[in-house]
Amino acid sequence: MHLIEERDAQRPFYLQVSFNAPHFPLAAPPEYLAKYRDLRSSAAVRAAMIDALDNAVGRILETLDEQGLRRNTLVVFLSDNGADQTGRNAPFRSGKGSVYEGGIHVPCLLRWPPELAAGSVSQQPISAQDLYLEHFRDWSSGLRRGCCTLPELFGLKEEEDDGGGIDG
Repeated sequence: MHLIEERDAQRPFYLQVSFNAPHFPLAAPPEYLAKYRDLRSSAAVRAAMIDALDNAVGRILETLDEQGLRRNTLVVFLSDNGADQTGRNAPFRSGKGSVYEGGIHVPCLLRWPPELAAGSVSQQPISAQDLYLEHFRDWSSGLRRGCCTLPELFGLKEEEDDGGGIDG
């Protein structure tokens, strides 16, 4: 949370938080495992991992709200693939590692109050690649038209290209 709290408030920022839960290796903090001790072992670990993930995401959202950033921050929560053999993808066929719907149909949740109404639902298929800036600007009415790089998106002046490629 300190990265959000201690940022330069005069500058835009980008933060990507990539969780591995619930993913292998299956492991969860003991305080979360204790809450699910009545479940069989693998189910308890998965439930604890999801609970810990949920609490971590909640802390990030709470920090954004405390910093007054809710209205000008797009939050994207996206899974990478369908459930593995221990999960269920109903009503979709198959799962992780498959090109059937159960392997590629994943949730994507967006929070951006000025642009997206709370509780709205879309059945429009989306791919993680749709979030790349050149596509993102096309479906987001609130962004400056014609931009396609991260600096341009945030209204920053791009430095002259010295031919050295991308730094970082």
